[in-house]
Amino acid sequence: MEFRDDFGATGGGLRRRALVVASDLVAQGVCRSALEAAWDVEVVDSGVAAVIAARQSVPAVIFMDLQLRDVPGGEAIGWLRSNPGLGAVPIVLIAGGSEDDAEIAAIHPAALLRKPVSRGAVERVAKGLDGGRA
Repeated sequence: MEFRDDFGATGGGLRRRALVVASDLVAQGVCRSALEAAWDVEVVDSGVAAVIAARQSVPAVIFMDLQLRDVPGGEAIGWLRSNPGLGAVPIVLIAGGSEDDAEIAAIHPAALLRKPVSRGAVERVAKGLDGGRA
């Protein structure tokens, strides 16, 4: 039986779980490749899938694209934050540039990544969220 704590750590806590939510295949790939050495990574491509995945196993962090295929990313974030078990999970926004700064500020992200997302930027954000371990 696998143990998961409230922060997405498994077993002895060696690897934390990151949920990447993006319908953009490039953003998915960059995030996965930047995170997978230090994190257990799950990638989904829609807001509905994000809520389902996060409720099944609470991640330590969520990388959320604001441009999803089913709902606006801000709406999916609202769903996640309204869930008592997920409300405190840090969310890193992935924005394409067309989003309004006020929209982004209202979300209060842990960090903001602008497209095109770079591996180095994802690694820096993950390292900061992981206490410098990633």
